[in-house]
Amino acid sequence: MSRRLVIAAVGAGLISIAAGSGAASEPAPLSSAAPSVRVAPAVVQRGQRITVTGRNWPRNVTVDLLIGPPRSEADPVGRALTTSSGTFRRYLRIASTTAPGRWVLLACRRECRVKAVRSFRVPR
Repeated sequence: MSRRLVIAAVGAGLISIAAGSGAASEPAPLSSAAPSVRVAPAVVQRGQRITVTGRNWPRNVTVDLLIGPPRSEADPVGRALTTSSGTFRRYLRIASTTAPGRWVLLACRRECRVKAVRSFRVPR
């Protein structure tokens, strides 16, 4: 049996980005602190919503959000656009078919060269 997480994005729609032909420079973070991500609540029931928040990211950029089991491939579940202060907030609903166990949310930029990770748990 596959242990796959299925979620639906809630609230603001996904943000699409257009690929340009030239190399763009990465906006500098507003803080010297490493980018971070939080998931609340840390224990979430199937069908419940989680809040994903990020801090210390470059301003006005798109952050990719992925979820998967620990130490394995993660599936993209959405994107968030950072504010002018380098923060973001995104709401995701955990599907009723989600397997119980520990899951990892990965927020990343630039093909995950800049990333932050936080785990959460879905109980039986």
